[in-house]
Amino acid sequence: MKKIHNYNYYLFVEKLKAIEKEKVVTFVTIVQYLFIVNFTLFIMLFFASIKQLVLPILVFCLVTFFGLRFYNRKNYNGKYTEIEADWNSEDEKRKSFYKITIWTLVLLGFVLMVINSKAFPEN
Repeated sequence: MKKIHNYNYYLFVEKLKAIEKEKVVTFVTIVQYLFIVNFTLFIMLFFASIKQLVLPILVFCLVTFFGLRFYNRKNYNGKYTEIEADWNSEDEKRKSFYKITIWTLVLLGFVLMVINSKAFPEN
């Protein structure tokens, strides 16, 4: 899983070359955060009433975001060339697998957001 997160960072840096690497870390954090929070909300739809859990969800969201931000800044600081070397040493089949996995996780985060928004009451 760590390799997928590393390659996620690398691919976003490659796609967003005009943006500083530090800002890409923020983007990677937001993608990870959206996936985790939306997956958690999706699971909670089946087990508890959301209205009773607003404060714990808010605390969880804040702790998760800042925890991920701290971890990603520490993890990716100065490691771009190392991750790039790992990526270049992979064969094309593995690169394709990682790309598909990463983009699937990104899209799944947004799909879960749409599902979660339809599941909540309008009030």
